[in-house]
Amino acid sequence: MVAVRAVDFPQTSWFNCTTPLNLIDLRGKVVLLDFFTYCCVNCINNIEVLKKLQQRYGTSLVIIGIHTPKFENEKKDKALQSAISRLGIDYAVHNDASLTLSQAYAIKAWPSMVLIDLKGYIIDTFQGETSLQVLSNALDVHLAPIPFIEKTVANKNPNALYFPQKILCTSDYLVVANTGANALLICNYEGEILDKVMQIPSPLGLCEYNEKIYVTSGVSNRIYRYDTSDKTLEIWCDDLATPYDIVVVNNTLVVAMAGSHQLVAYNEDATPVWHVGNRFEALRDGVGEAAQLAQPSGMDVDGNCIYFVDAESSSLRQCEAGVVQTLIGEGLFTFGDNNEGNILLQHPQDVSFGKIGDGCGGGRLFIADTFNSKLKVFNPENREMMTLFESLNEPCGLDKKGCDIYIADTNAHAIVRFNLSQMKAYPFDLYE
Repeated sequence: MVAVRAVDFPQTSWFNCTTPLNLIDLRGKVVLLDFFTYCCVNCINNIEVLKKLQQRYGTSLVIIGIHTPKFENEKKDKALQSAISRLGIDYAVHNDASLTLSQAYAIKAWPSMVLIDLKGYIIDTFQGETSLQVLSNALDVHLAPIPFIEKTVANKNPNALYFPQKILCTSDYLVVANTGANALLICNYEGEILDKVMQIPSPLGLCEYNEKIYVTSGVSNRIYRYDTSDKTLEIWCDDLATPYDIVVVNNTLVVAMAGSHQLVAYNEDATPVWHVGNRFEALRDGVGEAAQLAQPSGMDVDGNCIYFVDAESSSLRQCEAGVVQTLIGEGLFTFGDNNEGNILLQHPQDVSFGKIGDGCGGGRLFIADTFNSKLKVFNPENREMMTLFESLNEPCGLDKKGCDIYIADTNAHAIVRFNLSQMKAYPFDLYE
């Protein structure tokens, strides 16, 4: 077998290192390159595995993230810096915005990893989500694990917003998934924090059912249930595929499984009852497993109809009676920012339906067009799209109450209240 020498790195657009890295200086070290894009849920799952490898091998293993962006927004250094902070990446990262390094290594899939030996030669490659066991087996041939040392992470102030990602409006209170601070905040509509829950890692999607709050946690692959009356927290459902959001339809709880590209419905006892999507990432309409989804990330409900956004296909879709139909979107690599004619979104992550009779915007769909950093509204009756507000920074969540839309302005670490009657945005500050 012919040994292939690893290609060295460009010397610009580096993060988490004082000077750009190069392979000559890394001779004598085993190097693992992780080709990823921060929009990809499978890449995000791999990052959690890489953090465990850091603990297992210490400084004898050099992990380098090679960010290979899919979307235009991801090419920006500022956007990547925010993602590095949000994902808790502390190893060096290079932004391969032009895909030069990706092409040099013949990378064909997200995520992909390349293992480089002590002399700078490629010795193994991995595609897709890769388990800790598989990577450890490959690395144990070259490295000795170090004794486990518990890594301490400084706790974020739970009251200070830090990458909030989802938001829920109920009749009585506003619930904020303060994702980066691992906190669930329950507030009144003046912004006063009435209660907070700290035991949920990276909370995401939220819904209220039978006076309990259900919370998805993608990083732990669980859904938690919190009883607001007696303040008890329990794991409601476990071993899921990166659940991103949850809604209630006909006394079932429907979960957006971003990791398996499905919508899965459960009874209250956590028994699965139906699903759509066949685990293949694509944009295809159909019934049940004939449909294909692409990282469903946000949902809302109108009667029996579920509206949802597929982030990786930049699409707005609906599911009713097990039938999936696409309202906006053309495929995995068709995206943009266009409100007329061929309507285009860029990696939207949430949608909220304006219920008829609930203040302004009845019958409309309000969209967090995340990578365009905009709040948009879509009328499914006449297919008109309009931008309502632009001064956002990768908003990941929103919900509507009356004439107000509450937005989780994720990278700005803020909540924004947009009033539809005034067509004006206001900061929504929290306090105790």
